[in-house]
Amino acid sequence: GGRPHQPPNDGLGQAPAQASYIKGFHEIYVLRCTKCTTVTFPRCEKHSSLLTRASKDEDAAQCHRCREVRRAGGSPCEHCKDTGCVSAEWWMLSDEEAGYLHAAFPAGQRSIDHILLQCGVCMSVNFPGTEQSLVLNRAGQMTSLSGRVMQEQDYRAVTKHVTGACGNLPLTKVPVRLSAEECGHVARLVASTPEAEQPPDDDTPAPPPRYVNAPHGLFPAPLMAASAGAGAVIMHMRLVGRLVGKALLDQRYLDLPLSPAFLKRIIGQHLCFHDLATVDPHLFKTLCKLKGAAR
Repeated sequence: GGRPHQPPNDGLGQAPAQASYIKGFHEIYVLRCTKCTTVTFPRCEKHSSLLTRASKDEDAAQCHRCREVRRAGGSPCEHCKDTGCVSAEWWMLSDEEAGYLHAAFPAGQRSIDHILLQCGVCMSVNFPGTEQSLVLNRAGQMTSLSGRVMQEQDYRAVTKHVTGACGNLPLTKVPVRLSAEECGHVARLVASTPEAEQPPDDDTPAPPPRYVNAPHGLFPAPLMAASAGAGAVIMHMRLVGRLVGKALLDQRYLDLPLSPAFLKRIIGQHLCFHDLATVDPHLFKTLCKLKGAAR
């Protein structure tokens, strides 16, 4: 066989391995009416479980034990009774959000118009609330029971994501109509629903990560001047430099987490051995041990 394909060196180094899904998350099947926004959570009462993903069919779900498949479409909306308006969605629901959804549901109400917040990357959902109650959807605004209008950015820091790479990303506002009965079912069944981090049944390798996770900041990978593709890497670095310069001129914040060591080099300062601690702390500790042993 031929040699394995090596991806081109983009000058930013290889992304660290991504963590698996966080424990306590469930990828659940949700039906939402596109007209009245009523949400239902299909479930298998026989095995006390919410439905999860079924094979490769995006519009189908199944019980993880009896394997009974359910697809969206055909059935009318339980609230407006209209047909052809019920669509299937996938939510990443945490145990905490499921419990809060039930506990913070307004007392004495059978159903409410709500606005949930969802991450467009990992599909995690947050049911925003304040004053010990879920917010209400009033004219498209997240409003507390006392009439205070809440903003989407107020909930970014408290939203729990499947991966840490999604922290502080803008969240999508999704209008939903929730019933106390359905929320009660979710709180009751979520603990016995399979977690999203469970490995697939086959040996299909996981797809490569889409995003670089650099907890200590971005630092360019070493690159020889004569390396193949060096010219393209230099063009990319020039583009980044122009982008940073434009942001400085316009006094705009740029979400570009550069390594402190790289920033020192950019402004002309020399790097020393101890700067390695800000790039690769594990390698720095190992070299310190070797240095100490050599004395």
